[in-house]
Amino acid sequence: MGTKKYRRDTLIEAGLLFSLFYLPGYLFLAGIPDPRSFNSLLYNLQIWILLVPQIFMVIYLMHRDDLLDFQSFGLVRPGAKDIPFILLAAAGTAAVVMAVQVTIMLVAGEVLPEEPLWKLTKYSMIAPVFISSLLTGYSEELFFRSYLYTRLEVLDTEKWSRLIFVNILFAAGHLYEGVPGGFNAFILGCYFSFLFTRKKNIHIPAILHGLYNFSALLLTLFL
Repeated sequence: MGTKKYRRDTLIEAGLLFSLFYLPGYLFLAGIPDPRSFNSLLYNLQIWILLVPQIFMVIYLMHRDDLLDFQSFGLVRPGAKDIPFILLAAAGTAAVVMAVQVTIMLVAGEVLPEEPLWKLTKYSMIAPVFISSLLTGYSEELFFRSYLYTRLEVLDTEKWSRLIFVNILFAAGHLYEGVPGGFNAFILGCYFSFLFTRKKNIHIPAILHGLYNFSALLLTLFL
């Protein structure tokens, strides 16, 4: 499907986007982060300034695609009809996370690290952290699920190969959490990919991804 030039340009474009958005962080920022970063409004503002242009860049490239429209990328208008499925999928997310944690416990002998990698201690930061979590969810899901997975689908790659490739790439960005963190990201990424291919609606995995990040931080505040 598509011409040779379209295939070549698609691969170059995807490679450049990944190199610009994610590769520097994978290579140079993969150390253990400052656990209390999210307690700073400035840190959250930096996230917003970084992610909002990324989101619009990916959407712009979707707009300029010669073969696909927004709907093909799952960029559709969200509606009230999506709420029941999102709630059901949220329960599924919790079940997936629990299953992953039990697997890690059985294999590695522990479920959580002694200290969480991120700690939220200020109630005043709940709203900014919610926005940061949601922007992170949209940024990553738009690139990995909506953009990259769909591009590879158009290039006639085999379904399981693109599923594994996209989610290994996604999980690699979480290896600063250790192998268990990378494994958790891979399984969650596969689950989000399943939801995306099932509904072709990027808002569903993006919202769930954001809520997962927010919930993880919120737990450190209350526990």
